[in-house]
Amino acid sequence: SIYPNPASDFVTIDLLNSNGLNTIVLTDTKGAIILTEQTSESTIKLALQDLNNGLYFLTIQSNGKYVTSKIIKQ
Repeated sequence: SIYPNPASDFVTIDLLNSNGLNTIVLTDTKGAIILTEQTSESTIKLALQDLNNGLYFLTIQSNGKYVTSKIIKQ
């Protein structure tokens, strides 16, 4: 789960049933990569305060599966 969404300063990502290394990629609407992070943590806090307001896509690769979610930065 990803919350809060819309967000202003940060989003929290809870990776339920996650084992091992997870890759998180944040992109803008043009596909430009804003952030790439690898972690083995099950809860991650991403800082958004330096981003412009708008729509972003968060792709999480975990346990061999990819999930993409929309994030709105206000």
